[in-house]
Amino acid sequence: MSAGRRILGEELGGGPAPGMAFTSGAAPVRSGLRARLTSFVGRKDETSRLGALLGESRLITLVGPGGAGKTRLAGEVAAAQRGDVCFVELAPVADGGMETIRAYCAERLAEAGETETYHEAHAAHYVDLATTADPHLRSDGQLEWLRRLDDERDDLHAALRWTVDTGRIEQGLRLLAGLAMYWWARGRRSEGEGLAADLLGVIGPSPVEGLEEEYAICVLLAFSSESRSPETSARLEAVAPFIPSIDQPYRYPFLGMLWPLFTGPADSGAIGVPDGPVQAAADPWLWTLARFGYGYYLLHSGDAGTAERSFEDVLKLFRSLGDRWGTALTLAELADVREDRAASRALADEALRLAEELESVEDIAELVYRRAQGSVRDGDLETAHAGYLSAASSGDRAEARGWYVKALEPALRRYLPVAGSVVEALAEITLLEGDAGGAARLLGAATTLRGTASAHPDAVRVTAAVRARIGGTV
Repeated sequence: MSAGRRILGEELGGGPAPGMAFTSGAAPVRSGLRARLTSFVGRKDETSRLGALLGESRLITLVGPGGAGKTRLAGEVAAAQRGDVCFVELAPVADGGMETIRAYCAERLAEAGETETYHEAHAAHYVDLATTADPHLRSDGQLEWLRRLDDERDDLHAALRWTVDTGRIEQGLRLLAGLAMYWWARGRRSEGEGLAADLLGVIGPSPVEGLEEEYAICVLLAFSSESRSPETSARLEAVAPFIPSIDQPYRYPFLGMLWPLFTGPADSGAIGVPDGPVQAAADPWLWTLARFGYGYYLLHSGDAGTAERSFEDVLKLFRSLGDRWGTALTLAELADVREDRAASRALADEALRLAEELESVEDIAELVYRRAQGSVRDGDLETAHAGYLSAASSGDRAEARGWYVKALEPALRRYLPVAGSVVEALAEITLLEGDAGGAARLLGAATTLRGTASAHPDAVRVTAAVRARIGGTV
């Protein structure tokens, strides 16, 4: 990993500062302010009010529940000021006080012999919260409920870990299943994977009677990033009987999204009547998702025209449900198949905006990468520069670096396979600019990030082209 970062720094500029060293050269920030890597959406009224207050007072303090966006809002307001600004986070101070309070309360509970009772009540409360929130995460209340779960995230995870540590399997399965969509929509899939693996280790290979759907979600989350192996295949065979058909009720419709990740998209026979009404399914969101899967099946069966029309129908359905995550997913696929490049870019931009509203780190990185790859695949280097590296062809390195960091920095922190793909895309652009040596070094950095050389056709093609230019191995 460190070798990959060093190569990226050498190729993209910047000094040896820790972390994202290659971002140096951007405009300096004032005391305590963070560099802004994504656009700031909404909250105009709050921004205006705070800006006015800052003009009247030397000190402004924002308080509120965790996850409400205080840090980002304060940073945006402070960065907009012309004079000197000092930004200070109070969370470390508050956290220290809270730890003292927690320790004191834990001691009093232990003295009263009520620790176990407290943990039981705590877990029961958060199981109820997660299962209540789950259906709202696929509706127009999505953002509100995501924020509610953000506010309670530490306690939700603490409750889940307690169920694992104490063998409360039933509670653990219900809590995990209720949080699955949250982790996915927020781009925190690795969190869910680790917790699911821990819970599965306690449960063992046999499902819990009456909680078969929850058990299936646990298995699929635990193995979501695993390559196919005999153990994975055995687990899939074990949970296959617990996956309801599309016309049957699901307790957790998100299971209908996880299952095709392992089995592939369904054809029309598996879905039923692909042009039938949404009401044909027990759950409208699940039926819409199945229609999306059918479009994906058509696309990879070579029928791009029918796939495009199917995605257009699905887009209308996801919009009507108010699901930003499903809408962004569909917009990204439409952008890939739309021949009109201006329309394709508009679709990709909207998908990225929705992912930013969802604050989904993994989806943001993936969508920025896919938007850039669309331009590269078209052979339109000028558009690739403008949209991905942002005016790199004109020599504007600071602006180019800003676009690069927007795609790469979150991926480096949370999602290394996509980071490797981003760097491979940069290697192709570097090669098109005539710098085969630089492209070779970027391909080496991508391999370091992934842990292995990519087998993706684009990466293989670029690697072969680099070898042809400079010879030897890459």
